[in-house]
Amino acid sequence: MILGLFFTRGVSLKTWMETGLFGREKLLYETYLKYNHFSKIILFTYGSDDENIAKVLKRQGQLHNKIEIIPMPNIFDNNIGELLYSFILPLWHVKKCINIDVFKTNQMDGSWAGVIAKLLYGKPLVVRCGYELFQTIKRKSYNNLKILIIYFISKISYIFSDIIILPSKNISEFVHRSFRVPKVKIKYHSNYVDTELFKPIEILEKRKRVLFVGRLSEEKNILSLIEACKNLGVGLDIIGDGVLKDYIKNYIQSEEIIDVKIIKSVGNDQLPYYMNSHIIFVLPSFYEGNPKVLLEAMACGMAVVGTDVPGINNIIFNNVNGILCNTGSKSIEEALESLYNNPEKRKRLGISARKYILKNCSLNSYVKFEFSCLKML
Repeated sequence: MILGLFFTRGVSLKTWMETGLFGREKLLYETYLKYNHFSKIILFTYGSDDENIAKVLKRQGQLHNKIEIIPMPNIFDNNIGELLYSFILPLWHVKKCINIDVFKTNQMDGSWAGVIAKLLYGKPLVVRCGYELFQTIKRKSYNNLKILIIYFISKISYIFSDIIILPSKNISEFVHRSFRVPKVKIKYHSNYVDTELFKPIEILEKRKRVLFVGRLSEEKNILSLIEACKNLGVGLDIIGDGVLKDYIKNYIQSEEIIDVKIIKSVGNDQLPYYMNSHIIFVLPSFYEGNPKVLLEAMACGMAVVGTDVPGINNIIFNNVNGILCNTGSKSIEEALESLYNNPEKRKRLGISARKYILKNCSLNSYVKFEFSCLKML
């Protein structure tokens, strides 16, 4: 069989490289090829130079030879052209699409390319979402027109899909309720973690500091975490970028908080070092989908603290594989205090956290799950 994957609109192979996601994202498809689940995998991307990048990566042994990259033509390399291309992509590449056995989308944005391909060529369509876009924008301050457009796109994609793959039971139930999708169509499995990359590492000079990794945006509740660390007198390292970066920097300066460091985003392959260098990982979000960074921290055997909200409280079980707290700074502070000077508790929770990931979120378990879904088509 040949699998055709439609990238998220606007995302390219170059984007994967620049954001440090290349290693993680390609891993699933190279594993499929390793086990001969597919004879070939074709990736339709939105980068006009992606074919050349792929050639270099293959020469360097960083990309499987049976993964073919179909780049976006140069003439569409602008915002309007990119949107137009997302609709005509299945027609533009008719010779490729006609030989594909299964179409798959990577996220909801741009999923209409998969729908159009299914309608044109009569092949099954898998709509995969690492998070649920409509659920996410409903929580934010978007205008009603944008919310309506996203709902319509999602509804169409779910209707025409043969199988929908989602990252959690909560999100699956949301899709079933909101879009009236038959439950039999919906499958869910946690996002996967490369447990060979994200694993405990012996670090000689471990920093007795707290770590946060993620977007610097409002829903991450970073100011409450900073306040908690300040009150407790513990150091905090923040890895990430986002719209609130300058605001957070100004807040740190205005409050004269000296033991908070903001580190620019690092590649996914570098994160295990940072995670193993710190004693506690905290995800203080107001809401989450199925946060990969939390799964990766747990895979590294870190003691983790997360807020008791959907998307986190179905991963962390309080005092079993981590600590749950409320979103307020005082509650976060109390959770940190229970771990900071208690190395035995940190070790116990870290061991339990990794066991949970190995059992529920490993790459091999995800490959078995997704391929079993594809065999049903």
